[in-house]
Amino acid sequence: MMRRYVALDAAYSDEERAHASQLIDESEARAGAWTPAAFELQIARILALADNGHSAVWADLRSARVNRLPLRLVLLADGVFIVRAMGAAVSILGMRVDAIDSVAITEVQRRLRIYRGGPDNLRDQDNVSLLESPQLLYAAGIARSDDEVTLALSDHGSDARLTLAALPPDVSEPPVRRLRYLAAARMANENAEWRSALESQPTPLWLQQPDQAFRLVPLPALGAVYLQFKTNTDAQNGEKISPFLAQARRSIAELRPQNLILDMRFDGGGDYTKTATFMTELPSLVPAGGRVFVVTHASTFSAGISSVGFVKQAAPARVTIVGEPVGDRLIFYGEARDFKLPNSGIRASYSTGLHDYLHGCRWFGRCFWVDWIYPISIPTLNPDVSAPLSFAGLAAGRDPAMDAISLRLRPAGR
Repeated sequence: MMRRYVALDAAYSDEERAHASQLIDESEARAGAWTPAAFELQIARILALADNGHSAVWADLRSARVNRLPLRLVLLADGVFIVRAMGAAVSILGMRVDAIDSVAITEVQRRLRIYRGGPDNLRDQDNVSLLESPQLLYAAGIARSDDEVTLALSDHGSDARLTLAALPPDVSEPPVRRLRYLAAARMANENAEWRSALESQPTPLWLQQPDQAFRLVPLPALGAVYLQFKTNTDAQNGEKISPFLAQARRSIAELRPQNLILDMRFDGGGDYTKTATFMTELPSLVPAGGRVFVVTHASTFSAGISSVGFVKQAAPARVTIVGEPVGDRLIFYGEARDFKLPNSGIRASYSTGLHDYLHGCRWFGRCFWVDWIYPISIPTLNPDVSAPLSFAGLAAGRDPAMDAISLRLRPAGR
């Protein structure tokens, strides 16, 4: 099956495909000797050789196959933090993880990058799922045991150490986008034992209504309308994107804001053709002197990146990107297709279409053919204003991106 995957994925170079085939040969030679966790990592490593963000194991389904600590971690600008916990781990909520079994967290992240393709910010963000499983950490040569780890922690200058045992695999654990763990609101699968590190803090706008896919919020103090997209297609909870786009146009026309704020931090993709026209026209929905701010993060991925590209391309002088770099390069392979290994149940994606947002795909050829109809050509999507998410800011109820935008929109003295 893995040979079929390597043949199907268009992102591999000839050299990478040959290396992947070599790893498959080695894997077959050890058939019967793999632990489930070691096999999981070997598959991830083979896929990561393509160095492509869309060519990857579905990380949010791993808890059905391997054990997991009774906590949830999020990577932020100031470190890896424990943002949800139950049982003994509640005592360390809000603390930063500095080391796992005496291996510094920066070294852990460096070692784990071989299991994920794409730019480092995407690799590190997605590999947080590996940090939560002693079985995976042990298979990677980091943890000393496959059922517990000792965490070195810090919080405002004080240090702590705690050894935690893992919970068994849980097939009922739903896929969750990692940033959702920052919202204090309890998730559908959480019982009363689960606690949030941020439940007593003011909830910033972008984390309010965390399970709603599309939002429009008037911000009269800023002369702005705030738009939030968490997908570029109909949401799994039943929300439809086309009616939202139509309503958003009507609301903006009625409210007549001077400025727009487009928050793409949760948007991991979907179908960019559903939003391409709306995103391209977005700057024209405010007066010529108005401004459009787009908030991005490593979680802004796939069609989410396309959306940012359409907006920036439409009015580069009036569109300001705020936050952190998006989760992929401007040239990448997408149009991912589902792939499942029958025995292990590992699900992954292979990539079939090239997107070149740096040079533009204005011709038929190597590029994904739909890009000829919806071309993007932009020199960069790097933030014009850096505003990284930090735990310190979240703990104070602050959103650095909105703070930066507010500073630029509020009249002097207000």
